[in-house]
Amino acid sequence: MASIIIFSSLWGIALHEWRGTSVRTKRWLAAGLAVLVLSTMVVGYGNYLGTVTH
Repeated sequence: MASIIIFSSLWGIALHEWRGTSVRTKRWLAAGLAVLVLSTMVVGYGNYLGTVTH
């Protein structure tokens, strides 16, 4: 689910769908994308650790 949100937001940026929004909105978008990417990395690392220790 997170990857759908990440990629659709990136497509929106690439296609200039965020043009005309405020700087504050763009900062919120960037922060949200950063949180999603970092959380995906943490979950992936946790899954990796789960397979290595068994």
